[in-house]
Amino acid sequence: MKKDLIMIIISVLFSLQSKAQNLSYGVHAGVDVHSYNSVDQVKVYDQKTNLGFVAGSDLRYTLHNNIIFASGFDITLNAGEFSSFSNYYREQKGVYTEFPQIKTKELCVEVPIAIGYNLRLSDKFLFIPSIGIYSRYAFTSIKDRVITNIGDGKTVSDEWKCLDGYVFGIHRIEGFKHFDTGFKIKAELIFASHYSLSATYQRGFIEQNKQFGIKDQNMRICLGYYF
Repeated sequence: MKKDLIMIIISVLFSLQSKAQNLSYGVHAGVDVHSYNSVDQVKVYDQKTNLGFVAGSDLRYTLHNNIIFASGFDITLNAGEFSSFSNYYREQKGVYTEFPQIKTKELCVEVPIAIGYNLRLSDKFLFIPSIGIYSRYAFTSIKDRVITNIGDGKTVSDEWKCLDGYVFGIHRIEGFKHFDTGFKIKAELIFASHYSLSATYQRGFIEQNKQFGIKDQNMRICLGYYF
């Protein structure tokens, strides 16, 4: 009985060791180039790309047929900027620019899930294309700038937090949503067995602000290390 138990334990240990050889984990950091894609192209205009950052961990499991399942955990700073026309006419002169500048900054946590394929280019280089989805939660917003057109050629510049919203007289901006999910496409080059260079494109499914009909999109360039 004891011998059987010992053999079972040894078999389990060997099985775990074999699986561990296909499991790799690492860390990465890089730049996040973020912008808003607007459903309402008539109201929202002059969307600009803004630089943020991303840092996190990677977890990757490789099957025997070189298919890869990947996940991880990221902390990101997303920054955006755009302008917006008004919803109504002023003094019968037509729609005007109500907010010449709206800038946003959010700190988020993000969890991706992806499937890819391990292409060995040489003994020292691996190329891994992958596609997947991600879920993101903005846990806080950082103060940034909103400029409001109050008429007669006058504007007011205020600090605001995009998750909280903004009110100045009759001028209002709804608070942005905390949650988003979307798809991602990633290309990763691994060299010298441990180092990685990756490029990722992501696009959100959920309108982050229904008042403006805007969705997130971003491009990331990261350097990483696998242990």
